[in-house]
Amino acid sequence: MNRHEEVVRILLGQGNVNAQGTEEHGRTPLTRAAVNGHEGVVKILLERNDVDPDTADKYYVMPLLWAAWGEHVGIMKILLERMRSIPTQLINITERHSCRPLGAGMQKW
Repeated sequence: MNRHEEVVRILLGQGNVNAQGTEEHGRTPLTRAAVNGHEGVVKILLERNDVDPDTADKYYVMPLLWAAWGEHVGIMKILLERMRSIPTQLINITERHSCRPLGAGMQKW
C-alpha cells in the first residue's frame, strides 16, 4: 500500500465521510484519483457503495474520460467494470466536448 492509499483508508475510516463530495469543478475523490493515475485509490473508493463511477464533473466529464486522457489503462478497466450505463452516458456527456474516451486515449492533451 502506498501513501495515497494509506491516507485515503485513514480518512474513510473516520466515520461519516462523504466520499462523493465535490470540489469547485464538481470533481469527486474518484475523479481526482482517475486524473492522477492512482489505481489503488480508485479500487479503495469503489469498494464503497456510496461512490458512483458514473458521476460527471460540472464540465460533463466522467472519471473514465479523465483516465483515458491520462492513459491510465488499468483505471479505465476498473471503471468500465463498475459503470452502469456506458454507451448512453459516454455518448451524451462527451459529445458536448467533441471527445470520446477512444479518441482521448489516442491523443495527448
